[in-house]
Amino acid sequence: MSEEIIKSTQNKIAEVKQAFGAPGDWGYDDPKGQALYGLYNFGATLAAHAPAAAADTRDAVRYRWLRSRDVGTIYDGGVFVGKTPGNLVLSGIHLDAAVDAARIAEQSPDAGE
Repeated sequence: MSEEIIKSTQNKIAEVKQAFGAPGDWGYDDPKGQALYGLYNFGATLAAHAPAAAADTRDAVRYRWLRSRDVGTIYDGGVFVGKTPGNLVLSGIHLDAAVDAARIAEQSPDAGE
């Protein structure tokens, strides 16, 4: 979820809060009060997750950029992903496979032995 969507949703929740008042104004036994209380909780959840969601989005954009780098980048200069030994330039599905394999290897109990 992008940071803009989270902020937009929080703004809409604030508008509802201003229009209807505090949750106690309706009473929690009242369906409107329960709905408003749920909306407030949803807003708090969004606010708590906003920084992580924004960081995840930035990481995804970076990875997609790295993933799309051409093999020729090694000759032209610039940023690329490589694998040693063998001095291989990785991109696309080959980069995905190498990252997945490395992550699995790190998670296995006998990794590094």
